[in-house]
Amino acid sequence: MLGLYGVGALAGLTIGGRNADRAPFTVPLAGMGSFAAVAVVLAVTANSAWAAIPLVVVLGAAEFSVTPAVNASVFSPRPTTHKACAWPGAYDAAPAQPPLMAGVALRRLRHRRR
Repeated sequence: MLGLYGVGALAGLTIGGRNADRAPFTVPLAGMGSFAAVAVVLAVTANSAWAAIPLVVVLGAAEFSVTPAVNASVFSPRPTTHKACAWPGAYDAAPAQPPLMAGVALRRLRHRRR
C-alpha cells in the first residue's frame, strides 16, 4: 500500500509541477479539494480493500499535487511576507496535530467510561 501511495505521490508531483506555473492558485485549491473528497470516500469505503487500493493511489496524487505550487510561491525570489512566515509555522505545527487529536480522543473516551 505504501508503494502504491508513492506511485500516486510521484504522479501528483508531476501533474502539479507541470500545471503550477500556469495556475498557481488553482492547482493548490483543486489538490486540497480533491484530497478532501478522496479522504471522505476512503473513510466511507474503508471496509473494502478493493476500493481502498485505488483510492490510496489517488490520495497520494491529490496530496502531492499541491506541493509544487506551494513551494514555488514560498521559495520564489520575492515571496510575500505572510507566505514566508506562515510556511515554517505550518510545517512545524502539522506533526503536532495527530498526537493532540489522539490525546483529546483518549481523554473523552476515559471520561465516558466513568
